[in-house]
Amino acid sequence: MSMQTARIWYSPGSRTVSLDLLAKRLSGPLNCTVERAEWQMDDTIVPQLRITSPATFLIQLNNDDYVAEEAIEQAAYLRDQGFPPQITDKLRNCTRRLEIGEGDVISSTDPATVFAGWTPLDPAEPALNRILTGLTSGLDGVFEDNVNGKYALTKRPKRTLLQRLTGRG
Repeated sequence: MSMQTARIWYSPGSRTVSLDLLAKRLSGPLNCTVERAEWQMDDTIVPQLRITSPATFLIQLNNDDYVAEEAIEQAAYLRDQGFPPQITDKLRNCTRRLEIGEGDVISSTDPATVFAGWTPLDPAEPALNRILTGLTSGLDGVFEDNVNGKYALTKRPKRTLLQRLTGRG
């Protein structure tokens, strides 16, 4: 992934969030075309999802232990910048995140190459924003737009008893 244009911070609680679960949500309720992808550096392989329609981007899970530490640091910084407690309190409790970046494959034969800088992928673009808002809602997380410097919460819609029992909705 060349640049993280957005991140969705969350705490999985009792749910196991996997690329399979995300692919199902993306291709189902969010109506996206999804394919498997990965990037590799030396012996490290990072699985990803590549979304090709209605917007083109990559998603990867970050379940590393340092994510919780970064969430606490980011929440403290945002609190000092005057962000609402609803965002900083929720962010402080996050332990995982989805990392969203450009969907075009960039390759290099030099393992030390790092790609950074401007990206044409804008999380405020309506089609992409709808997808990222839907994922944020489903994870009951905090959405971070790294291009436009914004954070948002999206409430998870209440499900009826029938929806919970049948696993729908």
